[in-house]
Amino acid sequence: MASGPPKAIVKFFTRIHIFLYRISKGKLGRHTANMPVLLLTTTGRKTGKQRTTPVVYLRDGNDYLISASNGGFDSHSTWYDNLVANPEVHLEIEDRPVTAHVTITEGKERDRLYGLFKKASKNFVKYEQSTNRIIPVVRLTPV
Repeated sequence: MASGPPKAIVKFFTRIHIFLYRISKGKLGRHTANMPVLLLTTTGRKTGKQRTTPVVYLRDGNDYLISASNGGFDSHSTWYDNLVANPEVHLEIEDRPVTAHVTITEGKERDRLYGLFKKASKNFVKYEQSTNRIIPVVRLTPV
């Protein structure tokens, strides 16, 4: 199982990342680990509140692909659980707002798409090796 910094520290740096991304219209914080970053806003499945998190992504035609790797932890990210419960999400890609519909990929398609993440960053190889769960790949289709 992966271990990492305390949640309070992660939350603090996530807020700074979101602030810098928004204030600069995506010029700051738009890349991490040599991958592009978007801001994903989901609706909290318990609270109904809007929750935003920076997430690396890949493109597949007009769609955006994100991986719910959660750093290789054995549980899904909260944002993943939220988008499963409420499959309409909002994205910020640099200074462009996008509303998107969620599709959780499965089987061979999921495997093929996760392979693209592993090619894009060795981190995704490590994440897969750190957990026993199948790491979801989410397709975000603009509406």
